[in-house]
Amino acid sequence: MTDSDKNNIQPDKNLPLAGDIEKDNEPMPPEAVGRGKSLKYKNINITNAAYIVAFIVSLPIILIAAGFIWPETKTIPVKGATTADWAENSFWFEPWGSSKTHKGIDIFAKKGTDLLSSVDGFVWKVGNWKKAGKHIFIIGPKWRIHYYAHLDSILVSKQQWVRSGQKIGTVGNSGNAKGKPAHLHYTIKTLYPRPWAATNETHGSRKKYYLDPHIFLTQ
Repeated sequence: MTDSDKNNIQPDKNLPLAGDIEKDNEPMPPEAVGRGKSLKYKNINITNAAYIVAFIVSLPIILIAAGFIWPETKTIPVKGATTADWAENSFWFEPWGSSKTHKGIDIFAKKGTDLLSSVDGFVWKVGNWKKAGKHIFIIGPKWRIHYYAHLDSILVSKQQWVRSGQKIGTVGNSGNAKGKPAHLHYTIKTLYPRPWAATNETHGSRKKYYLDPHIFLTQ
């Protein structure tokens, strides 16, 4: 080969530059040749996206698990009340008006007595219904819904965080308890079924979604 032939040699544009070859010696795809470190940056972006997707997918599982390991600190929901202020066998008592069964307990107290949150939790709903009167729903540990009804006043708002023992309202006789002695109707409902709790009683199949408040507060 003469000197003039050497001078006429042109580099093959299809060959990667030395700086483009990855240190792990893995072959590079054709589209990456001559583009420096862009492939490396692309890989980082793809990896980050995968982490984000994995986190979003696993988030519901994390939240559900957190609800079950969340410590449960209990408080009798009427200030100064004791077990003498409710009938311990009133849970699922029947007949009970249009409801057929009593899916909670009634804690009696003077009108205006402080209503306390029985657990730490998140205020899901507040409102005023024809039967329940003024009421509050709080989601607490183990994904249990604590329902307080026939209130005289409500002192919390939707989406508010409350602590066990915090004042959230006052006892009353609103709704279909009007004209009756003031009391708190207290129900605990679960968001998941407990098949072993179902019975052959009236509405017994629904019992797997309810807890006996008397047992909850005394154990």
